[in-house]
Amino acid sequence: MHEFGDDVDPTPFAHALGDDVARPYRALAVRRPGVWVVGAVAIDIGRLDPDPRGDELELTWNGSEIALTVDAVPAEPRRAEALERLARARISGPFAAHAHRVRGDLWELSVLAL
Repeated sequence: MHEFGDDVDPTPFAHALGDDVARPYRALAVRRPGVWVVGAVAIDIGRLDPDPRGDELELTWNGSEIALTVDAVPAEPRRAEALERLARARISGPFAAHAHRVRGDLWELSVLAL
């Protein structure tokens, strides 16, 4: 999956990064006059079981209330029980957890303390 136009091959960008960034990573390429600039950041990939259905999850717990959006629409928090388990295992207080479906049952995951 990439966001380049159909006429741009992402392979040279991956080769330019080489082994400088640990896999998995999210890369961004920007066209400047006469040159492309590419950068990357390591990401956490995992599976959510049961699958929460959707492609983009935002789960927050402020210490007393939990809220979920799935694909930018409010949803029942129980729908993201796997993401909540992961977040509570990593953070001992209020948190914001984000999951972005990469492909199939693989998700890019991030959990931050609030």
